[in-house]
Amino acid sequence: MAISKQDVLEAFKFRSACRYYDPAKKISKEDMDYILELARLSPSSVGSEPWKFVVLQNPVIREKIKPVTWGIKHPMDEMSHLVVILAKKNARYDSDFSVRPWKNAV
Repeated sequence: MAISKQDVLEAFKFRSACRYYDPAKKISKEDMDYILELARLSPSSVGSEPWKFVVLQNPVIREKIKPVTWGIKHPMDEMSHLVVILAKKNARYDSDFSVRPWKNAV
């Protein structure tokens, strides 16, 4: 299935904050992998990609992080996937992270 430029533009125009999730609906592994690949390929300065994505589905871990989840405490039990974005703070063109990226490889 080909997605047109107009389809992408319309998707970007649509903004909505989810307050409730249907626990019966689950994101497929194929769709989740696609979403994460799109996120990974998002533009970053000089290709530094100063982020990592962690997908949390484990209810025990979700329960432990609830004190710092502000507005998603209640719907977190209903959502099929929770993506946590870990980003490097103060990542600059002249930081050690950017100057010697091979030292930061995982």
